[in-house]
Amino acid sequence: MSQKKKRVAELDIIRGITISLVVLGHTAMPDRYDVFFSHFRMPLFFIVSGYLFSLVKYESDVKLFFKNKLMRLVLPYFSACFLLLGMRIGMEKFYQIDKGADLSFLLFGIFNGNGKYLVVDGPAWFLICLFMTELFYLLMARLLHGRPFVLKFVIFAAAGAAGAWIGKSVFLPWNMDLAMVAMFFLFIGNELKRVQFFSNPKLYYSLILLSICIYPFTSGMNDFADMNYRKYGNLFLFYLNGVTGAFIVFFITRLFTKSKIITFVLSYIGRNSINLLLFHVGFIFYFLTLFNERYPQSITVNWGVAFLIGVTGSLLIGAIIRRNQYLRLLFNGVPLKKKHQELEKKTA
Repeated sequence: MSQKKKRVAELDIIRGITISLVVLGHTAMPDRYDVFFSHFRMPLFFIVSGYLFSLVKYESDVKLFFKNKLMRLVLPYFSACFLLLGMRIGMEKFYQIDKGADLSFLLFGIFNGNGKYLVVDGPAWFLICLFMTELFYLLMARLLHGRPFVLKFVIFAAAGAAGAWIGKSVFLPWNMDLAMVAMFFLFIGNELKRVQFFSNPKLYYSLILLSICIYPFTSGMNDFADMNYRKYGNLFLFYLNGVTGAFIVFFITRLFTKSKIITFVLSYIGRNSINLLLFHVGFIFYFLTLFNERYPQSITVNWGVAFLIGVTGSLLIGAIIRRNQYLRLLFNGVPLKKKHQELEKKTA
């Protein structure tokens, strides 16, 4: 396997691990596991996103950024939210399901973008937050172009501190305060790409070894982390645990690549991460909760079983989406075939 293909495979596995941890976090998983994973679960998502973010492509063309990211992130967000809103209204009307919130509050949650208010599909906050994080990072990177790494590091960390301070008082629309915090992880991911982290053995194993020495001690020093609810604990420890925990996952991922079965399963999940993100809570777990309320002794109340149902159910929805180009456009942000082919010809 070429170095490039190996790197892409590793990134897919990492995304598969990350979204799996997110699904686990929305089950009744024991608190001790949830607290442990909380320190790096969402930071890892942003670090991988930073690694995949093409700063070179967008620095000179902000319009292209809006064109691509509105389609890839914002369109799937609103498509999924309004689909699940319609489903929820239909269930309440025709099957006499108790209303959890009135329509005005549900709509407020969708347009506000914060997971705290996003009743119809809580995890979808990540897409809006990622859009704002990448936008802020792009604007900051343009201003800091050519500046030393240390200066950038300090400025992004300071921006994160400012965002955390704002988040103590108010959750800004579209997660803007949270995006300021998440920018630091995006910066780390983008810098890893710049130094070719995965294909640089000396740097790779040095950072892995350092993380293995640090994380077991520092992870227990901070509180439960929940970016959605702006729970960072000590921000320095939050950043330290997020980065070192991510490096340990990178190392575990490389071990997983030795198994074809694990590689296939996690890579497949990783490539479908957007479908798991959008549908495991608002659709699969919504109906699973209704089922468990009616049959409280069912095996599906077990958190491990719920996890498997959440993953497989979301993957089945993803398989349906991939069969139709219009569904792929709405829920995965994939351009229609004709337009996509024309775009490829123009950029060839």
